[in-house]
Amino acid sequence: MERPIQIDFDRDYCKFGGRKLPFPATLLQCFKVPYRELSEGFKHYDVTSPQGDFKLPQTDLIVLLLLLDDGKLCTTVRFYTPKRQAFYRKHEGELVDLVYSEPSPAEEGKQPDAITCAPVRCSGALCADSTRRCRG
Repeated sequence: MERPIQIDFDRDYCKFGGRKLPFPATLLQCFKVPYRELSEGFKHYDVTSPQGDFKLPQTDLIVLLLLLDDGKLCTTVRFYTPKRQAFYRKHEGELVDLVYSEPSPAEEGKQPDAITCAPVRCSGALCADSTRRCRG
């Protein structure tokens, strides 16, 4: 049996729901999305970390939709290249390991003992259909 592919992270993120890396997930889908089409709420959700927020590049991106072992969904955004998209698409439906990139924050003494994040809330901006305001 082949080992699951690894998806590397340089920090823990609030979107992990309090989990600390490493942990498994199922890669459900891989989407190519231009940065400009991501909502502000989604960008905030995806990059928020107690160790400092990640800055997304303003270019074409890949959004990976992940299913966690408790049935919750999670995403991660990656730089787009045709080769990278083909790689992730080949692994859709498979178990993957979410891990720290090297060196891990724990090895550098930067990993917090617990992951605590404020709930991500919509700031009253217009929803995607621009006819109603989000409720947070």
